[in-house]
This record gives sequence, structure tokens and C-alpha cells, in this order.
Amino acid sequence: MIGDWQQEHRLYRSPFVKDLVWAILSPQLMINPGEQPDNTAQFYSHAYRSILSQLQALDKDDTQLADYLQQGNDKRLGAHFERLWQFWLQLTPLYDCLGQNIQLNETSRTTNKTTNKTICEFDLIVRNNQTQGIEHWELAIKFYLGIAELPENKNWLGPNRHDRLDLKQSKLMEKQLQLTSTEAAQCFFAERGWEVNRVRLISKGCLFNPICAALPPPQLVNPQHLQGQWLTHDQFLNLEQQLGEHQFAILDKSQWISMGSKNLLSYQQMAVKIRKEPPQHPVQLSMETPNLEHHRIFLTPPQWN
Repeated sequence: MIGDWQQEHRLYRSPFVKDLVWAILSPQLMINPGEQPDNTAQFYSHAYRSILSQLQALDKDDTQLADYLQQGNDKRLGAHFERLWQFWLQLTPLYDCLGQNIQLNETSRTTNKTTNKTICEFDLIVRNNQTQGIEHWELAIKFYLGIAELPENKNWLGPNRHDRLDLKQSKLMEKQLQLTSTEAAQCFFAERGWEVNRVRLISKGCLFNPICAALPPPQLVNPQHLQGQWLTHDQFLNLEQQLGEHQFAILDKSQWISMGSKNLLSYQQMAVKIRKEPPQHPVQLSMETPNLEHHRIFLTPPQWN
């Protein structure tokens, strides 16, 4: 099993390869309580080692991976995360992909027209080449900021505040991870001779505590999940004594996965930038300490919390 996944991650130079390594090796975020206990660090370590030689080759020439990740019009972070795992399935001998983003539609007819309504969608259907079993995988990448003033278990919000951890967990556990048992899914699988015998949640991301407080860990979250901190830009400007020796980079959303940025600014340079252009919405920063450790922080407008 891989000991320090971050050390392994630092071995690669290509931002696309680093994203793929992060997607595989970073700790699980949300836990499915009904799932067989196989989405452990050992599962991800095995997944990583199964394509190690290909990763090393891609790090020298990442054209194939870059072209695959940049295809299509959907540039959302979740879609990028899904493509990373789809690409992994093309390389690994452990699994075969039987279908991705499979939509099941319900047809309704009226006097004037026929319409199709999507009733469910499967992220991935795969065959385990060791057991020959067929599995349904749901993928999720999420970043949540904790708000101390809100009720417990309802106080982890996405940067846009419209997304909430407990609501996402409910949707995953009660709907998306139950899709295989629906009548429509059973008919769809039977037509193809598939017997889906396992559901797997692949969930990655990070939870950010307010800089002045540590909130109780939310339910159904891996104890080893990635953690960061968030603070308002006013708080940032008042913490020169604590942060003055650090360096920072503002991350585009495309850089949120592996924090791939070379545009590091000193604390003083970042403070000047923030005073000149205060953030209008939460932005994620990469923070590099004097001993070259990297941390994630979110910077928010004062009114955000």
C-alpha cells in the first residue's frame, strides 16, 4: 500500500497526470454506510499501482491524457473528475468499462408529441476482472466550507452556498446509490445480460474549517479526509505575523484538484492584490509554507459568512 500519497503525487510534473494521481490516491471524502468496506486506502493504492508504468510514460508526454480531458463542452469540475476515472479505466487491467454516463429515459406520448424524460443516470458500470462481477460506480468531488453559526450537520456549504454536504449525502445515499434496485434499471441490465452485484461510491474532496474554529466532523465522512481552512479577506490582511513567511497562489477552478500553479506570490504581494481587487466570491488558494508544505485555504468576501 502507498504510504504517503502526497509524496507520490509530488513525483509528477504534468498537471494532467497530477490531477489523475490525486483523483486516485487522495483520501475518500464521503462514506456510503451500506457499501462493502473496499473503498479504503488499499483499494486506491491498488488502483494507482495498476497503472504506474503508464503514469510514468504519460508524465514524459501527456498529450493523450490532455486531449482526453479537454474533449467535450462540459468544463465543470465534476465532469473533469469523471473523465479522470474514465481514462484510468482505459489503462487498468483491473476493470473493464461497460458504460459511462448511462441515461435511462422514460417516453411519454401525448396527442401532439412524444417526449423523453431522463429518470436516472449511472456514472459508470464496470466489470471487475478478478471476480467477473459487475459494479455500479458513482463519482463525486466536493469542496465544503464549515459555518460555525449554522446548525450542526447543516453547516457545510459549497463556495456558492447553494450546495450543502448533508443534502448531497442524502441524494447520493437515498437516490443515486439505490438506482440499481429500480425496476427501470433491472430491465435495462437484464436486456444486456448484466447482474450488478456491487455499488461503489468514489468520493474525493476537502472540508475547510473556519480559521478560528474546528467544527465537529460531519456524519458519514472519512476520518482521514482532506482538510483546509477558510477565512475572510479582512482576516487574511490581519494575519501577517502568522502568514508573512508563506507564499500563495490563486487557483482557477481547473486547478482545484491538485493545486497546480507556479504563480506564487509572497504574503505582501497577495495582500496588495487583495486590497486592490477584493474577492467577490470565495476563491481557493494554494499556500506554501517555508518548509515547502502545501495547504489549501479558501478566501471569502466579508459578507459570505
